[in-house]
Amino acid sequence: MSAPEPRASGASEAPAEGPGAGRSVDQPLELATDLEDPAPPAPPALPPDRRGWTLLGVSILLYLVGFALWYPPTHAIEDEVGFLNTALIWSEGALTTEAAGLGELSETQLGPRGRTGWRNAGRSLLTAPVLATLGYRATFAVGALIHVLLALVAGLALRRMGRSAAWALLLLWHPSLLLYSRAIMADALGALCLCAAAWTLLSKRYVLAGLALGFACVARYHLGASIPVVVLTVLAVCGRGP
Repeated sequence: MSAPEPRASGASEAPAEGPGAGRSVDQPLELATDLEDPAPPAPPALPPDRRGWTLLGVSILLYLVGFALWYPPTHAIEDEVGFLNTALIWSEGALTTEAAGLGELSETQLGPRGRTGWRNAGRSLLTAPVLATLGYRATFAVGALIHVLLALVAGLALRRMGRSAAWALLLLWHPSLLLYSRAIMADALGALCLCAAAWTLLSKRYVLAGLALGFACVARYHLGASIPVVVLTVLAVCGRGP
């Protein structure tokens, strides 16, 4: 009877069978991830508003064509004279009529260092560079630019609120705003700043919103009273109001 042959050193054993077969002893078990909290769903993206923007864009082109065909020939009221004279003083790099070498101008007031403009400063700040570089006739184009920007920024704010940009047509074709766009006045500029503040608040760009509200007060001093109204209204629309 022959003795059993000794097993050779280094010979591999038969692989074990079963559910744990082939797993190394040192290999860590994978942790189950199905028990983790699911990530919150992303807010639904707003659908594109091609029709609204197309209507607004075509309307803006029609407005600009009409403005060019019936370009304002001259200023008409005392308010415009005040904004123009202040811009004229500043376009000369001075703060008073005496320093600008302009003599006594209407719609100015006598201060401790000479005669200065007394109208809200915002409109004259925008008019002075145009007056200095392009002349008097070009200053009326600033009103058209403000009017177009007002409609566009209103459209952006409306989209942030989930509304169609076409609603901004109510501003573009508003009779009073159309009249102001043809005059050197500050009302439309104040409205533009308030719309910009609403848009930036809805976009959570709070520094820009503060700058827009601040310049609205520079354009029309009494718009300072509207700051809490604008902020509370936007916060209420966002669902974050009190």
